[in-house]
Amino acid sequence: MTITPEILKKFFLIFDKKISINEEKKFFEWKKIQNEEKKSYFDKNFFNEKNKFFHQKNTWKFEEFDVKKFFSNWLQKNFYSQKFLKKFFKYQKIFAFCPFVKWIFIWNTIAFWSANEKSDIDLFIVFDNWKIWTGRFFLTILLHIFWLRRHWKKIAWRFCLSFFTSEKGSFNLEKIQISEKDFSENEKKIFEKVKKYKNFDIYLAIWTATLIPVFWEKKFFKDFFEQNKWIKDFWIKHIYTGFPPSQDWQNKIKIIFETILNFNFIENFLRKIWKKRAEKKKKNIKNNFWIIISDDFLKFHNEDLRVKILDELF
Repeated sequence: MTITPEILKKFFLIFDKKISINEEKKFFEWKKIQNEEKKSYFDKNFFNEKNKFFHQKNTWKFEEFDVKKFFSNWLQKNFYSQKFLKKFFKYQKIFAFCPFVKWIFIWNTIAFWSANEKSDIDLFIVFDNWKIWTGRFFLTILLHIFWLRRHWKKIAWRFCLSFFTSEKGSFNLEKIQISEKDFSENEKKIFEKVKKYKNFDIYLAIWTATLIPVFWEKKFFKDFFEQNKWIKDFWIKHIYTGFPPSQDWQNKIKIIFETILNFNFIENFLRKIWKKRAEKKKKNIKNNFWIIISDDFLKFHNEDLRVKILDELF
């Protein structure tokens, strides 16, 4: 499936976000547009002389953009997204002490710049391989001690811990795309509309493209984007690739915690306890893909909107 400017606009309108042509430009992998036939997928306004985005000859050339300037412009357009980002950086040192944390991204409404005063702060957290249960357990405790974790009715301005992966899992987010089995009987009509496409999980593609890195180490960050090139199948690309690594990514206290906790029996024990609890919760939800439980992915959503969004888009 190709994500066109029209689909992109519809997608963000679902989140009450209007985006400009300049913002739309940043999403697309223009190198894939090689001829007039493919150009017909896109809004002709993208190709006029005013935009100066391509050479006028038959050879189309992608023009690099200033990531920092683009990021700054988006910050100005959403007051609450800016506030939520500032809150993360205020408490960044707490995350820096958590054992086995590899990277942290902010995602969903904040990354879409459509947050409001009732929003929470959705975190996508990557742990060391084979340490996802241990890392999740101690991060949950740390945020709960400091009254920062979202739970029960305490939602707004809290950190939402609903999506975790191992390093291995983060390199292959394509694996969690929705497929035919994830559509209920009542949703089969939606699947019929999109089944002709090889890939149709638009939400996951845009979600991956807009992940904002807020805590990371340089080498693994580069690998993350290299391994998740699958979003180019939608003709889009990663937006935020130019940020410097976190200074607090590694510290002595974190290293001590990891040394003490680096035993397989701890990971196995925590997996045994929390996996049973997670599987029990999974039985009570409408669709299985809303919750994913494995050693590479832990995804806990009371409702996954991806099928609903496909219905609205098509």
